[in-house]
Amino acid sequence: MKHYEFCGVSTPTLIYAGPGTREEFDQIALPERVAAWRDDEATTLFKNDGQQWQIQMHSKMLCGDTSDAVIVIFQWPEYRAIEAA
Repeated sequence: MKHYEFCGVSTPTLIYAGPGTREEFDQIALPERVAAWRDDEATTLFKNDGQQWQIQMHSKMLCGDTSDAVIVIFQWPEYRAIEAA
């Protein structure tokens, strides 16, 4: 079980949150958006294992109905290694 938990406030009305596990993310009863796989240079540099790493971000958004409502974006990343070019 991977532990990923985080919370970041980028503006007073925008919060990014990462549940602690994939199971917790899946239990959030909101529609899920899945981004395309893309190269993740930070993970490739950090791991330094000779492989190129990619990330695919899964997101769910909770927002109110007024213009000043707080928006919470829940995110869960998936990583995969591909052979370095």
